Amino acid sequence: VNGATFQPGFAPGVILTLFGAGLPRANAPAAAVQWNGEDLPIFFSNGFQLNTALPPNAAPGPGVLRVASAFGE
Repeated sequence: VNGATFQPGFAPGVILTLFGAGLPRANAPAAAVQWNGEDLPIFFSNGFQLNTALPPNAAPGPGVLRVASAFGE
């Protein structure tokens, strides 16, 4: 979801917030977030919420978001 509004929909450069179980902690060695194969920064993660940002040059349309942690992908 959009990190500012917690609503669906986002644009290039926007901060995203992911919610779920088993998300990586920000400083964990296995923590990784990618959008279409490009590494994204992790601003915050506590295992249940993760904040990251799409690249400013992300192409419009669907993409593949990959999140990896010690628990898997």
